Amino acid sequence: MRSRDLPACRTLDFAAPASVRHTEHTTYVQYDAPSCRSSSFAHRLVLDKAPSAQEIESWRSTWEGHHGDKGVHIAYLCWEQRRAESVPGASLLRYLMLDEAQLAPTLLNVSPTTDLGALTALMTEVKGDQSPEWAAYCRWYLSGLLARVAEDQGRLFGWHEGDELVGMSAIFWNHREARLQAVAVKAAHRRNGIASALVTACVAAYQDVSFGITYVVAESEGPAELAYQKLGFRRVTCFFKMSV
Repeated sequence: MRSRDLPACRTLDFAAPASVRHTEHTTYVQYDAPSCRSSSFAHRLVLDKAPSAQEIESWRSTWEGHHGDKGVHIAYLCWEQRRAESVPGASLLRYLMLDEAQLAPTLLNVSPTTDLGALTALMTEVKGDQSPEWAAYCRWYLSGLLARVAEDQGRLFGWHEGDELVGMSAIFWNHREARLQAVAVKAAHRRNGIASALVTACVAAYQDVSFGITYVVAESEGPAELAYQKLGFRRVTCFFKMSV
């Protein structure tokens, strides 16, 4: 089975910001974000299968051919496979699919938000990266998400404590499925059910327009994956990323 036939790659085309383009080539897909040169991951190759150690340099050269003149300094190679096989130098993410929600947290403080400045500040703080490049990426990424919301292709929610935005989540869909994105909570407010409430709001919004499949990606064996599993998500496939 080709990598792009699996759940993660089938959702990439609509889950990425609106300015990301993808072009299919034999054995890989090229992703390009002309409006944001600070985003390395938006200039990546998604391979049909895992590369061997001998193939890494060849794939790096292919990446250079597509993106080497754009001022992007990290080459991301990605692929998807069913089994979580260990690959030296690659980090593993899990794609999870929602079977049936197990929890229904209060949604009292959850509301739609379009405040780009507050969202960018939240995303920057959660990552812990104050560099201008990361701030530029966050603003580009969130602008793309808000553009999708404006086109009625998804929803973006925030959790406020007083006037402070302390959490956010987003969900985007096409005719077949949806993907959760940008689930983030400030460190001082974690372990209070905020992320669960934000995810629940997203799932409820999607069920208002469809009852299709909902996917989310999380780092393998990390706290986010465990939290999603408690909400009713289950593992369906593995997505690897390697920076060279």
